[in-house]
Amino acid sequence: MAGVQKTNEVRSHGDLVRDFQHLLRTDGPLVGGKNSSLGEMISALTGKGVDVPPGFATTSHAYWLYVDANGVREKMGVLLAEWKSGRATLSETGHAVRNLFLRGHWPKEVESAIRKAYRELSAKSGVENLSVAVRSSATAEDLPDASFAGQQESYLNISGEDALLFACRRCYASLFTDRAISYRQAKGFDHMSIALSIGVQRMVRSDASGSGVMFSIDTESGFDKVVLINAAWGLGENIVQGTVNPDEYQVFKPLLGHANLLPIIDKKRGEKAMKMVYSRDPHRSTRNVPTSKAERAAFVLNDQEILKLGRWACVIEKHYGCPMDMEWAKDGITGELFIVQARPETVQSRRDATAAFKTYKVTNKGRILTTGLSVGDAAVSGHLCLIESAKDIDKFIDGSILVTGATDPDWVPVMKRAAGIITDHGGRTSHAAIVSRELGVPAIVGTGNSTYVLHTGQEVTVSCAEGDNGFVYEGISTITTQTVDLAGLREVKTKVMLNLANPASAYRWWRLPADGIGLARMEFVVTNAIQVHPMALVHYDRLKDQKAKEEISRLTAGYDHKPEYFVDKLSHGFAALCAAFYPKPAIIRMSDFKTNEYANLIGGAEFEPKEENPMLGFRGASRYYSPHYKEGFELECRAIKRLREEMGFTNAVVMIPFCRTIGEAKKVADVMAEYGLKRGENGLELYVMCEIPSNVILAEEFTEHFDGFSIGSNDLTQLTLGVDRDSGELADLFNEQDEAVKWMIARVIAVARRKGCKIGICGQAPSNHPEFAKFLVEAGINSISVSPDSFVAVKKHVVATIVGVGQVGAAAAHALILSSIASELLLVDVKTDLRDAQVHDLSDVTYSGSSSTRVRAATYDEAGQCDVIVVTAGSKYFRGETSIGHMYQKMGIIRGVVKAMKPIRSDAILLIVANPVDLLTSLALQISQLPPSQVIGSGTFLDSVRLRGLLADKAGIATNSIDLYVVGVHGNSQVVAWSTATIGGVSLDKSLPPSTINHAELVEECKERTHRIIQAKGSTAFGIGSIVCSICSSILLDKRNVRPVSHLQPEFGCCFSLPVILGRKGIIRTIQLPLSSEEQAAVAESANTLGATIERINEDQ
Repeated sequence: MAGVQKTNEVRSHGDLVRDFQHLLRTDGPLVGGKNSSLGEMISALTGKGVDVPPGFATTSHAYWLYVDANGVREKMGVLLAEWKSGRATLSETGHAVRNLFLRGHWPKEVESAIRKAYRELSAKSGVENLSVAVRSSATAEDLPDASFAGQQESYLNISGEDALLFACRRCYASLFTDRAISYRQAKGFDHMSIALSIGVQRMVRSDASGSGVMFSIDTESGFDKVVLINAAWGLGENIVQGTVNPDEYQVFKPLLGHANLLPIIDKKRGEKAMKMVYSRDPHRSTRNVPTSKAERAAFVLNDQEILKLGRWACVIEKHYGCPMDMEWAKDGITGELFIVQARPETVQSRRDATAAFKTYKVTNKGRILTTGLSVGDAAVSGHLCLIESAKDIDKFIDGSILVTGATDPDWVPVMKRAAGIITDHGGRTSHAAIVSRELGVPAIVGTGNSTYVLHTGQEVTVSCAEGDNGFVYEGISTITTQTVDLAGLREVKTKVMLNLANPASAYRWWRLPADGIGLARMEFVVTNAIQVHPMALVHYDRLKDQKAKEEISRLTAGYDHKPEYFVDKLSHGFAALCAAFYPKPAIIRMSDFKTNEYANLIGGAEFEPKEENPMLGFRGASRYYSPHYKEGFELECRAIKRLREEMGFTNAVVMIPFCRTIGEAKKVADVMAEYGLKRGENGLELYVMCEIPSNVILAEEFTEHFDGFSIGSNDLTQLTLGVDRDSGELADLFNEQDEAVKWMIARVIAVARRKGCKIGICGQAPSNHPEFAKFLVEAGINSISVSPDSFVAVKKHVVATIVGVGQVGAAAAHALILSSIASELLLVDVKTDLRDAQVHDLSDVTYSGSSSTRVRAATYDEAGQCDVIVVTAGSKYFRGETSIGHMYQKMGIIRGVVKAMKPIRSDAILLIVANPVDLLTSLALQISQLPPSQVIGSGTFLDSVRLRGLLADKAGIATNSIDLYVVGVHGNSQVVAWSTATIGGVSLDKSLPPSTINHAELVEECKERTHRIIQAKGSTAFGIGSIVCSICSSILLDKRNVRPVSHLQPEFGCCFSLPVILGRKGIIRTIQLPLSSEEQAAVAESANTLGATIERINEDQ
């Protein structure tokens, strides 16, 4: 390689040292990723307002000069070879190689270039012996698929030429730390081809202020619309090393362009127990000191500084064209902010946002032992292994869950062998978090006490599956997983929204193509994030419960005005929910606690009456204008106003629960207006829950005061039927599909649609009961809101139908049921007794197995609205009947079936499975008026499968290793494409010469087998059923399999079989086989004959 050639010639200053402002990101081979990126930002982004401290970088030429001047190359090669062969340990090898660099001397031209560049940098800054940061930048560092996090060393607060040269020598040596050698070996990088550049950068006086790390993407979910910022007091090494629990800020990128908005989604105050500052010790440039109580209680950055960094992150991301991992620092002397590093993010950005992803659910949870920040979204159970010091890592038990204070790069070998990781310290941008994320190991960082409360050998469950907070549970919990596959999701007329309550888990679901949030419950945020009764905050001074006062005082520390705590927490909680699907609507239901639930909040008992039946008591709208709660409702309104008008989340829709009368609706609207929320102003929409019979009875009047309804089917069922939904004795009577409840729902939908008012439903019933969803859609509902884990099932609710349920139709239905590829399977037949019997028989298959497909009888009209329509209808051949007469009879059946289904849904796929299949497929295409890509016949698929099977048996190989197609017009004139056949990618003639397998005999045997099956049992029902299932699977799941099916060949004006790619929209394209001239002629001859037959038939009509 060019980079490892001997470099004995004298280099110019520019070859050995480059000022940052003369570097671009393409200079990675010369100065490494870190330094080339700094140069790129100074060159390209300074003019866009991004401030980067000046500096210079030594080049790879300087490194190789140092290596060769000290004879390092040959000695290093020998040492590494001994390690690879097992004759030396990693520790011995690393120590020996590092000593080669540390004991070396500087080539004169390299030393002179570094001294000169340092003097120029000091002069430019107006400071003699400028304090600088000295950082390593390997030429294989910060590549898109390898982060090299912390593999080489950095040295801060270096002052003076001699000290700088010593630090540079140590940087060279750090290219061969044990961890760096191990990491490069694992990633497949050649140790001898990687050089090291040294970045020398003006030191930002963050020791007198703060510094941190930020990502232009959410590190755990990959949500690409937020900037995540971590901040701590002092120099930034503590955040990277994970020795402090930093502040965490989240900024919403799409709203950063509005100068009048404050789109800070969240602010979490970290403990920040220590800070790194300059040291006066000549042997140590930095030291850690405890932070003051004031520093621990304060945020490192103010709002404007947070927004400034957020905007810089967007500028940098846009310039680089990918999500970025950046480090920043604030100068405590000048107050300036700087970006000191930027590199591509290497984990979330490499995931396909449209691909399937796995979700985890933890049940049967034990006692919570400790909590922290979750890294990743997985969960794992196992035994703990507590290791407090890196010197004891050899005691780690492989496959255990590692518990330690914090990790640095020395811990990487152990982290790779861990099932999970728990640390006392660190944030989402710490070393432990970055490496765990890259390894795909679930981790909980920043617990504060894990090494104190946990012990080796203890059985625990580590859960990162519940949002931003990670939990360590006692014992082995039940962990279940679900793969969420977004492939093949289609557009539907009825909007499908999500029920979300937990802001901490909102980003987990951003990939779902939901139409917004249909229900965000305020109670969840109040209970979990706020915990305090709002009236206890308003009237804190009059509280009698001293314990409650102390707890409120602790929770509201840092807030000058206690009600502001409620407004701040609530607005930020809902900001995360609104951000996840912005600009789609997020319907926020105002508080709907019952009095007994309110009383359980801190300080709540003093403000709530005791009621015999809280379900029908002082709840919902009645509280909002009551003097007993109106001040609390004011805090709710202030939070929504801040969310919409200060943060900018105008997609927030307000919904009022349990509004009993029109009078209440007016009172609530008046109170909201009094508190700054007026319907219609700034686009504010006001919805009401439809959960009381009065909401239905007076629906028309309610539409005058609200923009939309959301049907609360639980309460509406309870109050319509007079059944306590919590009563075990009456459980059988509680039924959302009761005719009285359905009458209520249908009526309110009809009124809403007539009055132009939006209406949806939130609840699990539509996802649990497809027939209920069907009822809602037919009634005209605008939206259905479901839990995230039900979303794909509801969105993918596909319906297949089989028209004609004799032997072939029943076999096809059986195969489809076992595969569970359709949510519903409709059976249609003119013989209704047969149809109903097949429905009952096939339903038993679903009950006895694990199939999720529901089978039911249906009409032709319903069949025409399905995703896939399989027509197997035909007629039996009667003795004495002519072939022509039988053909015309079958044509009449297909013509009648297709016409009976019209108008057929425009995106339906029509599959004809009846002979003569090519003729009937051509006829169905004419009558249905569907696009040619959506009308197909089973064609020669089964013949191809059968022939492959016979060939596989004779050759003694697996069927799926053979690629062989039967093409052309199905029947006696069909053609075997021997010329294109392959086995394992090798042509058939080469892998199995004709002398081994007689082609003609094999074809004849295939025909004879088919004849024997039909003669004995009347049809090849099971074989056809399997290929119907295969075709439907490729279509409904958008698999894009290649299948030989009958479809329109425009050149011949008729349908016959050639291989096609099948997907959700039917035929994506035809595969043009390179047939031999004889095969082409045979196909053309049979096609012309079929075309002529069709012309004669059309003339006869």
